[in-house]
Amino acid sequence: MKKLILLFSGLAIAGALHAGELEDAKSLFEQKKYPEAFKLYTKLANAGNVEAQQNLGQMYWYGEAGQVDEAKAEQWFRKAAAKGNAVAVASLELMKQRVARACARPSGAGAGKPGRGSQGRRQAGAGRHRRLAQCHRGVYCRAQCDCQQGAKG
Repeated sequence: MKKLILLFSGLAIAGALHAGELEDAKSLFEQKKYPEAFKLYTKLANAGNVEAQQNLGQMYWYGEAGQVDEAKAEQWFRKAAAKGNAVAVASLELMKQRVARACARPSGAGAGKPGRGSQGRRQAGAGRHRRLAQCHRGVYCRAQCDCQQGAKG
């Protein structure tokens, strides 16, 4: 009986430590200390923390982990989605839609948009990409859309 009590006490303490590290990682991310946040999220994600897996996927997706790495982003989103994380599921759907749009787009610089070459599209897309990043974190949503993240704020 004492062994069970010690085991459950140890698990509770370990859970509390991981919760503290997750809050530290979130705080570092909000302060734009991405390398430090990335290290903590990676540690927690490898330990099985679903929220850290989802956040790590977003860091890879938006390039806050260094370079944009869609393959690693998808890997982390899939792990989090398998455990029921709704944001990871939505992120996977967003990735799928982005690929479908890219495949449907006409080829050639500025195709279909006279006077607007690929550079203009990249600049226009950057703002949209940033809004999506903020949307997933509940920043942009509060005033602009009705996703679940916006409802929290």
